Amino acid sequence: MYKPGRKFEIAASCLMALWLGAASQPSLAQSEDTSLDALRTRSGDLMESGFRDSAFRAIDRAVEMAAGLPDPNEAANTLRQLAMQEAVAGASSRAVRTLELALARDTEPQLQDLLRLELGTLRAEAGDLTGARDVFEEACNNASSKVCKSLLLNRLKTLARLGDEAAFRRSLALLLESELDSADYLDAAESSLRLLASGFAEQEATAGELLALAGQGEGADDVDAGIAGYQGRLNELKGDTSRALKSTRRALLLSNERGDSLGVYRWQWQIARLHQQRGDSDAALTSYQTALASMLKVRSAIIAGGRLEFEESVSALFNDALAFLIQVADASSSPDSGLLESTVDFVEEFTTAQVLEYFDDDCMLPSQQLAPEELGENVALLYAIPLESELGLILRSANDIELVRVNASRSDLDALVQD
Repeated sequence: MYKPGRKFEIAASCLMALWLGAASQPSLAQSEDTSLDALRTRSGDLMESGFRDSAFRAIDRAVEMAAGLPDPNEAANTLRQLAMQEAVAGASSRAVRTLELALARDTEPQLQDLLRLELGTLRAEAGDLTGARDVFEEACNNASSKVCKSLLLNRLKTLARLGDEAAFRRSLALLLESELDSADYLDAAESSLRLLASGFAEQEATAGELLALAGQGEGADDVDAGIAGYQGRLNELKGDTSRALKSTRRALLLSNERGDSLGVYRWQWQIARLHQQRGDSDAALTSYQTALASMLKVRSAIIAGGRLEFEESVSALFNDALAFLIQVADASSSPDSGLLESTVDFVEEFTTAQVLEYFDDDCMLPSQQLAPEELGENVALLYAIPLESELGLILRSANDIELVRVNASRSDLDALVQD
């Protein structure tokens, strides 16, 4: 719990720290060698040392020099490497601009295709799904493309997120003409399941066929956890929670055996949803808590994946868990205080994740917390939990905690904020 009255002190301390950090950032003038290779090396060293501003200034100089190289292929390749450096640092918007400079050069077709693949992927990670779709479509229309399989797989994912089922079917037909392995079929199945979850019932058969192909393809043993997990998801969407639970537990077991932390939290989350659908609230709560703990272990990796990855992984998990907790609390005439405390814990962890994702710096996190009993006599904390159909409010004081539900949907609140 964040200490009341400290937020301005915390923000001021962070701003001072950032100001002092900026003042101590090494300048490019301190570098004796300002050649392109030296700037690339220096930017990497600065980034590793935490001097992001100086690192980006070095990258800007390098980009300017690379764009002016007379050989278009050398220029594009160098710009591509700089863009990947920006992407790894979490600066996806900068990386997109750098890749666009690379694409503007008249390079060989294979390099153009690779640049479009990476540009489309970065745009999707940044949340620009329409832009990503356009890039993938342009690249896939190039018959000479040697990376068309990867382009089509990425385009399928983008089209599924956009809910464009007709275009998805056309792209899938093209993809199935390629030589695919089990991992490729599994990626396509994931996109198909996304459409099925969005209400496109005809994707039930498509997802089933793709999962069957994944199980028969080359490298099936390497992706057996994913095959079992997505089979569980398919059964969940078909309403067969018993078979879904069996398949998902197998996926969790296999992910644990392989040390796949991302898979572990994903399948624990799916198990929590299934327990919830089966009406087993105790098991669902335990599974949500376990999924949260597993997600926190890989939170940095998820955040590094970009805004869209954060929304689909971290935000979606918290939204599912909070909606469940509010539902259970409301079903009781006198909600258990422990349940509401668990809800507050979820809210605070989610807030922490949002701060880290937005600022990419733990400086904005509070340095200390208070226990509920340490709140003053006339002090209370209000936790707002926007859900799809309503707003949940938890009021916590030193001696009490209670839940209030307000008839205001998430869309109502979004519209209010926009106004």
